[in-house]
Amino acid sequence: MAKLPPALTPNQVVAYNLHRARTLRQWTQEEAAEALEQHLGKLWSKAVFSAAERSVDGQRIRPFDADELVAFARAFELPLLYFLMPPPGQDWEPAQPLTKESVALFEALLLTEEGLDLINQRVTDALRRAPSRLLRSMNQSWGRLASLVATSAGKETRERLVDDVARHRELADQLEHVARKMEERE
Repeated sequence: MAKLPPALTPNQVVAYNLHRARTLRQWTQEEAAEALEQHLGKLWSKAVFSAAERSVDGQRIRPFDADELVAFARAFELPLLYFLMPPPGQDWEPAQPLTKESVALFEALLLTEEGLDLINQRVTDALRRAPSRLLRSMNQSWGRLASLVATSAGKETRERLVDDVARHRELADQLEHVARKMEERE
C-alpha cells in the first residue's frame, strides 16, 4: 500500500481497512469480491475492488454506505468497528495528525455518555422483545470466535480465550434460561 496522506477522511479509513481485511484473510481481490457478493447482492469486478482500496490515497475517494460496511463485516468475519478504526500508529499514538475529521471519527466511534445510554436502552429493548433469538445469535458469534482462536492464536492466548468463550457461553445459557422464563410469564 502506498504512503498514507497526512489526514484521512472516514471513507479513506474504510478503504484502508478494506485492504487490511483482505490482506489479513490472504484473499485476492477476486476472492474478496466473491465473498462480498453474497452480502451485497452483486459482484464487484477486480477494477471496482481495486478502486475501492486505492481510494485511501485521496486521488478519488470512494464513498462507502452502511450496506457495504455491514457486508464487509460479514464477508471478512470482522467486527464492523474494524473498518472504522484509523490506521495504527507507533506506541498507540495516532499515525496521522489529529484533524477535525479524525477527531469527529473518534467521537463517533467512542460515543458520548448519552450515546452509550441510548445503545444500552436499545440492547435492553431487543432483549425484552426477542431474548432467546438474540442470545442464540451471541452464542453463534462466540462459537466463530472460538474457531478463529483455535486456528490463529498462540497456545497460551488460545487457552485463555477458549476459557473466556466457555464462561461467556455459560452466562449466555443462563441468560437464555431467564429470557425463556420471562417470555413464558408474558
